[in-house]
Amino acid sequence: MDRRIDMDALIFAWDDESEDNAYYLDTETGNVELVQRGLIDLDDLTDEIERNRERYLYIPKPDHKELREDLEQFVATVFDPELVHLLPVVMEAPNVMPAFKTVLSRNLPEWKRWERFRSERVQERIEKWLGANFVFMAGEPSDYDDRED
Repeated sequence: MDRRIDMDALIFAWDDESEDNAYYLDTETGNVELVQRGLIDLDDLTDEIERNRERYLYIPKPDHKELREDLEQFVATVFDPELVHLLPVVMEAPNVMPAFKTVLSRNLPEWKRWERFRSERVQERIEKWLGANFVFMAGEPSDYDDRED
């Protein structure tokens, strides 16, 4: 099947920590569907997902352990003296991510480097998750494709 997965929407959904939001990947169209309390069309969408469970794949919530590992690995690559001094302290904060963003946002090149680093990590995890669920993007070879002998 030739489907185009909306990777930007998938990455956004993968990183959304909101408890009120649940996301599903429509494996037929490649669209990401949001199920959120209070949406007008919520009943229609949830009924559609229930009727077609094999079509819709629940997108898991962010794994805090993986985010922590990403932060630690990134911090180990920082050489700016001010950040080298501040980031270990930030890593001990009760709410690490907001503190990390506050400190790192003062250094635009490092902030952009973090965003690229994090995006690459998330994309790697998404690709593994898609493969584990036998969802392949258009043009991507699959061991499960029908082949002529």
